[in-house]
Parts: sequence; C-alpha cells; structure tokens
Amino acid sequence: AKASDALLKRRPLYPVVDLLGATAAVSLALGASPPAAASSAGQQRHGASSTAVVGGTGRNLSGFAELAKQQVVLSPDAVLAEREDPTGEALFGVVFGNGPMPAHAEGLYFEVVVEETCDGEDGLAIGATATPADPAAAFETADQVPDCVCVDFDGAVFSSTTSEFAGVEWRPAELRKGDRVGVLISEAGAAQVLVNDRVVAKASDAL
Repeated sequence: AKASDALLKRRPLYPVVDLLGATAAVSLALGASPPAAASSAGQQRHGASSTAVVGGTGRNLSGFAELAKQQVVLSPDAVLAEREDPTGEALFGVVFGNGPMPAHAEGLYFEVVVEETCDGEDGLAIGATATPADPAAAFETADQVPDCVCVDFDGAVFSSTTSEFAGVEWRPAELRKGDRVGVLISEAGAAQVLVNDRVVAKASDAL
C-alpha cells in the first residue's frame, strides 16, 4: 500500500476552505492530482477521480459538505461553494469537503478552482483538518477549526499544532478567476499550498 494510504487509514484528513475577502466562490476540482503524480503517470490532471481509503473502506470526496450555520451556498451537486455576503467582510464562510482528501504517491491532495472574485485586502484561507464536517458546527474563520493547518487570508500559515501564525510571501488576495489552488499533505504531516502547480507556501510538522 502507498504511504499516503497508510496515513489515511491512521488519520483521514478533510479539505477546508474559508471564503473571505477577495475570493467569493470556488469549485472542487474532482479527480485533481498533485503535479508530480500527474507528470509521472503521463495523464491529464483532471482524469478519473482518486479514491481515499479510510479504515479499509473506499470513500470518495465528491463535493462540499452542507453546514447549515455557515454563510455559504452550495450548488445542487455540492461542487460549487459561493459566499452569501457580496462584500467579503462577513464571517462564517468556512466549508469542508464531504469526504477525506484523496491519496496519491506524494500524499493527500485536493484542489479548488477560483470561480468568482471581488475587491478585498484579504483572500481565502485553505488547508486541511482531521475534523470531519459537523452540520451543527459553526466556525467564524478556518483557524478556529480543530486539528487544522491552513494558509490564512493575508498570507500566513496557521497550524493548530503550534497555535501560531507564520508569515509567507504568497497573498491569497491576489488569486484570480480560473486559478487552481491545491493542498498537499505528506506522510510526515508537512503541508504545501500550490497555485497553478507552483508551490507558494510550506509548513513542516503541520498535522
């Protein structure tokens, strides 16, 4: 079994995105692979969907989870998440994946596509959590999610392991419509955020 499969069996991780600031809507790129996996396999990036293995039972990440208390509207197929507040200033824009991050040779990976933007000093937050979606839960911002690592709105990596923010050069507010944003978690728990296949932020021992 792949190392990422072993990681999933021990501790599944779930996508988490916070729609705040300049990013108003994203879609989940089903079947996306980390760049190295796609190139080594000689396949297109958006091919057949990956299957995450959790406790020996296959489960697919097929969209975002419905959370009644969050200020986000999902499309009927749950692939598109759109913020209710047009200004980007309201909180409670956190959404989770409805299944674990798919496993690849490089680790666990998911990707979203920016579908709508607006003016704003801050951008989205994106990362991973060991906490599955709870329909009754409410989170003002992504850094309140337990067991989470994410790159936050103004360009800082937050990990609940350390409860600290570390600055990065990437600014999420600079994302534009059509940009692809991915999160890769290695077997060792290190996190990478990629924009259009380019690594823009890293965090070691994040989860």
